[in-house]
Amino acid sequence: MYNVTRQETRPQRDLQTYSVSLGVNVTDNLYALLTVDNYDDSSEHNLLNITPAGWAFCGLFGHCGSTDNSAASDYTETFQAIPFLSGIEGTNLTLNLEWEGDNYTFKSISGHNDFEEVMDICSWGGSGTTGFGAFSDRPAGTNPTRYQDSQCMFPVVRDQNFEQTSQEFQLISNFDGPLNYILGAYFLESSSYMDSGPVQNYISEEDKEATAFFGELNYDFNEEWGVTVGARYTEEDKELNTGNFATYTNKQARNYVGQFNGNFTDDNLSYRVILERNFDQGMVYASYTTGFRSGGWQSRGVGGYLGGANATNTPQDYGPYESEEVESIELGLRSELNDGKLVFNATAFMADYTDKQEVVVTGGFAPCLPTCTFVVNAGDVEISGLEIDAKALLSDSLSVNAAIGILDSEYKTFDYNGTDVADDSQLIFAPESTVSLGFDYDIAMETGEMTFSGNLSMFDEYSGRYTPLQTTPGLDFMVPSHEALDLSLTYIRDTDSGGTMKIVVFGNDILEEGGRLARPFDAAPTFSFASPLKRQHFGMSIGFEF
Repeated sequence: MYNVTRQETRPQRDLQTYSVSLGVNVTDNLYALLTVDNYDDSSEHNLLNITPAGWAFCGLFGHCGSTDNSAASDYTETFQAIPFLSGIEGTNLTLNLEWEGDNYTFKSISGHNDFEEVMDICSWGGSGTTGFGAFSDRPAGTNPTRYQDSQCMFPVVRDQNFEQTSQEFQLISNFDGPLNYILGAYFLESSSYMDSGPVQNYISEEDKEATAFFGELNYDFNEEWGVTVGARYTEEDKELNTGNFATYTNKQARNYVGQFNGNFTDDNLSYRVILERNFDQGMVYASYTTGFRSGGWQSRGVGGYLGGANATNTPQDYGPYESEEVESIELGLRSELNDGKLVFNATAFMADYTDKQEVVVTGGFAPCLPTCTFVVNAGDVEISGLEIDAKALLSDSLSVNAAIGILDSEYKTFDYNGTDVADDSQLIFAPESTVSLGFDYDIAMETGEMTFSGNLSMFDEYSGRYTPLQTTPGLDFMVPSHEALDLSLTYIRDTDSGGTMKIVVFGNDILEEGGRLARPFDAAPTFSFASPLKRQHFGMSIGFEF
């Protein structure tokens, strides 16, 4: 995309990844698989300012929306004075061990994740360079920022580190009779560190421990009827240590304005029951499931100076926010017809959430002004929907597939600062309908296999992130409905060394040359922006398996 303000076209994607897997049969019974994934993403992202005239960034500093100007170029032009950097670099390690016994399998799954992340925001999609930078006393050129704070509308630089280690054990039976089981245990430890400045200055550290035990029984009454019953017990403990500073210089000297330390502990017993009926062409089932998403702290640690015994469960403090719970019912059909040449599946579902966690952006106490991000327990949400997918093999070479999704979602209650705003709120990123139509055509070759694939996807409009009660009338946070046609050509062949080579040439959204708006985000009544996405693009990937 062309940046009008800077008069340049910058690359949006700067990503390097690699993945290595090594599998070994240690003995006749023991198999080991080690996987290493590494990623380094230093991408700079386009932001489009959509701030209304009455909001602070526009009214006070002249950083007003440029949506109309960008729309005139079919969203191929942006106007931000300084790019938005959101980079991440890390490594994932996974070790799977699998022991096959006479009538059981024992699995050990070990994981370690370690990454560093930096966020550097300066102009927030605007074309100007004046504003809150004057509130920073950070020396010019201080890393990791690339610009002097005086150039920035509202300089935000955050260094983040995260490390997580997990271990899971599974014992899976393989009896010939009607009864089988799965027993398991899961352990997790993680730690995170966040250093923010130079206007909102704080340091936040959070440690987490989680332990879970789970089990599942499968019983076949006969060849037609079967039942599955499972349960999982989880305990979690989260500790937050955070401190706020009046200035960047105070942070360097560890001269705190306010400090807070808190512990959040919760436990949950979730379970599920599945009843299924098998027939010659497939099966039908009904299930009831409960689940939870644990609560915790406002990890950005900028809730204000209350802290200690005065800490309250409000967006303007450190928390904690409570755990989210869900109950869901599902009815499904899985079938294979015409000797497996036609696959047809259908799923209907309902889910009820209580204490649903939502992210809102609003003002808080200093140094949280003018805006901060908080997690709140919004209230109750009901979701229901229908998913249908089918795949037909028309010949030995040609197959077609289709999928339809219908979703109905609504807030029953949404407690926002003591006011129920359910009637004025929508679930974000939840289109009411999605449709997908595709095909695969296999071409036999002497030196390998080639597949020509295509997919047409269609999405209904959906809401972006907004702040309840504070959105300006007429400000549109709906992402318009859109369609995309993707085509790809895949070539696979065996190598002389016994491995596999794979080459993919692809084109995404090939019918559209412009761009579109995605992920609108508001921090009322301060600023608002969206991410413009380029539509038509082409690429190639090459992979080897040894």
